[in-house]
Amino acid sequence: MKHTSLEKAREKSSIAWFKLAEVITRGEKERALSIYRLLMHSVPHEAVKAQLEGDILEIFSDPAALHAYNRAAELYQSNNEDIQASLLYERIVTLLLAQRDYLQAYALIKQSTLDTMHKAARYEQLIVGMLASDASYDMRVLEQLIDAVLKAYQSASGHNDKSSRFFSKLAALDA
Repeated sequence: MKHTSLEKAREKSSIAWFKLAEVITRGEKERALSIYRLLMHSVPHEAVKAQLEGDILEIFSDPAALHAYNRAAELYQSNNEDIQASLLYERIVTLLLAQRDYLQAYALIKQSTLDTMHKAARYEQLIVGMLASDASYDMRVLEQLIDAVLKAYQSASGHNDKSSRFFSKLAALDA
């Protein structure tokens, strides 16, 4: 049976994905990024491209991963893929919390076009991370975050449940 050129291209692409995984496993960052760039010619979705770049950079502890993730989240939002955007913002906040960069995490969430409840959930994650860590933080930022969460929850249906859950998380940190 003869292989068509499309089948051959798919086969080469599959091999390239395995090659990418192999060079990442060996810790070859520059080679991984080169293979990534070649593979991206066959990926039509810009947000997926940016997210994969962020994943690769994060594996190698490259701070540029945050920029790639942020670009991907913005692209997902512009395509009305809010769940994907929210998941990436959650990942970004997690990375920033690990770096104890609370102010940047707050600014990123605030400037995002996430809806109020998604922002409140990210703010809540940030508050809990700040309070759970032993690092210092700006009390004004913490107050603004708490205020933003409470305002979002007060405007939502079932706000008493959400507010109670939020305060329970805070109380658990104090215990």
